Amino acid sequence: MIVNIMNILITTASEISSEKLILFLIKNKKYNIKCTELSVFKESYNKDLDVVFNNLQDSKNINLLIDKSDTLIHFAKSKFITDNNSLNIYLRNTYNLLFSAIQKGVKKIIFISDLDIFNQYPDNYIINENWQPKPSTKILDLSSYLSEFIVKEYARSFPVKVINLRIPKFFEQENLNNKDEIYITFDDYFKIISHAIEQNTYRDYEVIHAHSNVSNLKFSLNKMNKFLSLDSEKVNLHEIFEEPIYGEEK
Repeated sequence: MIVNIMNILITTASEISSEKLILFLIKNKKYNIKCTELSVFKESYNKDLDVVFNNLQDSKNINLLIDKSDTLIHFAKSKFITDNNSLNIYLRNTYNLLFSAIQKGVKKIIFISDLDIFNQYPDNYIINENWQPKPSTKILDLSSYLSEFIVKEYARSFPVKVINLRIPKFFEQENLNNKDEIYITFDDYFKIISHAIEQNTYRDYEVIHAHSNVSNLKFSLNKMNKFLSLDSEKVNLHEIFEEPIYGEEK
């Protein structure tokens, strides 16, 4: 039986969210995983990974990096981002990377953003994917918020599917100090990423909130659960719409 191999490029390889995902996905023989990181992290990455270092500034080098990739998994956060200057560089890198991805015919982009961009809302609100983010002025929150504008614009302008996955910080349930804390386990993280790789959404740009604490209702999981329950070639999430409890920000 012929198995079609999917080529996947994963960025920020020195980050725990990326590193663990790479180690999980390389076990699947259907995937050919390539991972990349900025050159500044040459001394701090996991030496078990075959990392290609690229500063994502020169289009020729980025094109070589992304050549023959079917899917790109990119992250809104990086240890590289420490101040306004590094944030600006990282946002330009994201723009350059997505531009090359379009040029080289990447079919799908999975963008990993953060639920922290809603931290300015009260805890008693129930927030779904239709709500307007309210990020703090923390540099990493701004990175998630501003990066989403870039990926959304690419999805609107070019023939590519983008799944914007917003997740919280990682924890295993037994290590939680506060049972109400919003978190995601690595098992749930791997599950939804795997589903995002395999499934094609109906819309070109789809936002999905994902976390593991079903007892905390600040973020509705209706859309995530619908996404994970469908197994067709094209997942239509367009009918998933919930009226916000306290009125959506306009």
